[in-house]
Amino acid sequence: MCEFCLDVITQGNRPPMTDQMWTLAAIAWDWYQLPGNDCGGELHVVLDDMNVEDDCLAFCRNAAIRAAGLGPIEHLAERVDPDVLLLIASTILDGLQELTEPERAMVVHFADVYGSKRPRKP
Repeated sequence: MCEFCLDVITQGNRPPMTDQMWTLAAIAWDWYQLPGNDCGGELHVVLDDMNVEDDCLAFCRNAAIRAAGLGPIEHLAERVDPDVLLLIASTILDGLQELTEPERAMVVHFADVYGSKRPRKP
């Protein structure tokens, strides 16, 4: 998430990152490292497009459930079980659901999904 978008969502009042938020940012970064998730996979709307509202979390959850129900996706069949993908997606979405929208924006921002290093508390 760019600095400008982060300031819009947080209204210029960025909440501090908690341990829980750092953990979620790291899991989101891990999500992007999975085969086929380079654009966010089923969590694209939240993690890539930075839509952190409740309805967007629900949309992504439904997309992840639908994808898992289809069974292994051809390019993932030998690498990642769809049930594992659903578990990871649910972990991210459940964690974000517990946060305020500004906190969610901070997590997405610090996930730095295109960065070369897994985020961690400084």
